[in-house]
Amino acid sequence: MRYCSITELKSSNYYMNDISQNSKNDIICGCSGTTSAQIQALLNQGVLDLDRISRITGALSGCGGCEFDLQVLLRNHRSQTNLED
Repeated sequence: MRYCSITELKSSNYYMNDISQNSKNDIICGCSGTTSAQIQALLNQGVLDLDRISRITGALSGCGGCEFDLQVLLRNHRSQTNLED
């Protein structure tokens, strides 16, 4: 497992103001390099569990700073597909 520094996070376009306005190539997880498009593809395939997304992509396995953004993507996907809890 590789941990990233704050400097790496800041330089990797990690900090997101509004996740819904970012491009599909924006990096969601600076530690694993996971992009918004990769997460969206998994969500569209029915992978709706953060633990499973983490195992597949490596996101959430480093510093954990991407957890909020992943939860936002998951919540947005569920509301768009009427799967809200």
